[in-house]
Amino acid sequence: MRTEALDATDGTRIWRSSFSGPDGQSAYAREIALAPDGAAVYVTGWREGDDVGGADIATICYDAVTGAELWVATYAGPDSGYDFSTQLDVAPDGSMVFVGGSVDQGGIGEWALLAYEGA
Repeated sequence: MRTEALDATDGTRIWRSSFSGPDGQSAYAREIALAPDGAAVYVTGWREGDDVGGADIATICYDAVTGAELWVATYAGPDSGYDFSTQLDVAPDGSMVFVGGSVDQGGIGEWALLAYEGA
């Protein structure tokens, strides 16, 4: 999963950061959001899981100015199945980041809401 910040005036790259699953496995972005104060960029998606054939929800927080990784959170449902994020939102005061998604529960997709502290 690659995230890039571009200059709005001329499109030149300011920074680029990458995230992958365990042992360099693939990761895919789904949603991106900016903190209300503009200090952090949040990206959510999924990465190939630790178990063969599964996927885990992955959320990354980057410093908006430098692209430095501030934190990473992954979530693997209880059945080690296919877990995917579908929504990302930041609280108006920036204190919390909410990730919604689908978690595999024995072949049945259940909704999940994950909450993390903002940057």
